Amino acid sequence: MAASFERTSLALAACLTLGLCAPSAGAQDAPLDRVEAAHEAELDAAADQARVATALYVSGAVLAGGGLVTLIGGSIATLSCGPSADCDAAAIAIAVGGIAAGVGLVLFIVATFIDQGASERRRRVLREQMAFDLAPLPGGAALTASIRF
Repeated sequence: MAASFERTSLALAACLTLGLCAPSAGAQDAPLDRVEAAHEAELDAAADQARVATALYVSGAVLAGGGLVTLIGGSIATLSCGPSADCDAAAIAIAVGGIAAGVGLVLFIVATFIDQGASERRRRVLREQMAFDLAPLPGGAALTASIRF
């Protein structure tokens, strides 16, 4: 009697497992492909945004570094200026260096915000892909649990 009950419960479990894992007729593949294509497009956009942030980081660092060097050089040049010396070049170097350093700092700050936006986009897409969904299957079981990653 116990063996019969055991075989029956195993057969029932096998049928239930096959019913839950049975592939549908393909009606659900199209929406899933669209979702994956949308996620892929979003990940590509996040990668493009990250590349822009990297370019701004590099540009900002170069401008800020060059501006600081020019600013320091102009400041040192003004030390040797006397009453009869022409200090226009030093004043121009200070002005150009200050502007370049300021623009570089602004680019670096903007790059930080763009990079944070790209990271948030990637996290959001990956969070959506790893969501736990219960979805009815047209040709299979009533509900299935699926995790996409």
